[in-house]
Amino acid sequence: MTLGYAITAATATDVVIGVYDISGRMVRELVRGTHSPGQYVARWDGRDEGGSSVRGGMYFVLGRIDGSTVQS
Repeated sequence: MTLGYAITAATATDVVIGVYDISGRMVRELVRGTHSPGQYVARWDGRDEGGSSVRGGMYFVLGRIDGSTVQS
């Protein structure tokens, strides 16, 4: 999965993006850090934090960009 996102704030912004299962448990953190304004891409290869492939099913992406929640 490829996810594009943009930082539109005038200054560097804290970003956290993760993949969660249907129960709300985080499967894998994709992004954590401070990003300058610009366009970015996060990728998920279908693996959990331990590197194991996850089971088929529904997953969602939850992110916080400068304190605002974004969900997909």
